[in-house]
Amino acid sequence: MRLQDNLEVELKLSVIGDDPDRLLDEIAQLDQLGSLHLGPPQEHHLRDIYWDLPDLGMRDHRLSLRLRQIDDRTVFTAKGGTSNSEGLFRRYELEVPATAENWLAVRDALNVEGMHFDGQVTGDDPAVWLRDAGLTATQDRSTRRTVRHAFARPDDPRALAELCLDRTSFDFGKTRVDYWEIEVEELGGHGEEAPREIGRALIARYPGRLEPSTMGKYSRGLVIERELRATGQL
Repeated sequence: MRLQDNLEVELKLSVIGDDPDRLLDEIAQLDQLGSLHLGPPQEHHLRDIYWDLPDLGMRDHRLSLRLRQIDDRTVFTAKGGTSNSEGLFRRYELEVPATAENWLAVRDALNVEGMHFDGQVTGDDPAVWLRDAGLTATQDRSTRRTVRHAFARPDDPRALAELCLDRTSFDFGKTRVDYWEIEVEELGGHGEEAPREIGRALIARYPGRLEPSTMGKYSRGLVIERELRATGQL
């Protein structure tokens, strides 16, 4: 497995202004955005813990490693090679179930990218495998995610994009910070047009309440943490 085996294309919009929860609730009830038809909403609960070396060597290599719990599933996600243009993010991604065998494969993929992880793989706790490899947790956040799939026609079974309405809470120990974001990921190799169309339709429908994101959630959480420390809140 390699990071380059899968390219993630995703549009991100930050929710701004008053009452962001109401805005996401409204979008969750829409039947259509632009020419695209939306499927029924599905609710998921995510817990994301990011890991890095104590010297932040992965971040210096523009790499990230996430241990994610999605409802009752747990997965590893490694990402790298990120680029961003007007809220549209492209990055290489490797996401696999959090098994011991897959951790060895993810570790090998990261080694190819210039990282060097060793350590024992014993027991059945993925967090222990990561700590034994010399990694430390750098971010902890929880997200309530509402998912809508977008289709060219109501009777077309092939989803072109996944619209995610995210209510995220960053956990900094003594302090929790809420953040609201919309992610639109292309599906099935259909290209970036569907995410762009959804983004344009949302910004036109809700002027002054959405704007293209300048960074992903992980980077945003790191910025928030630095600001909290600078102001003595952590």
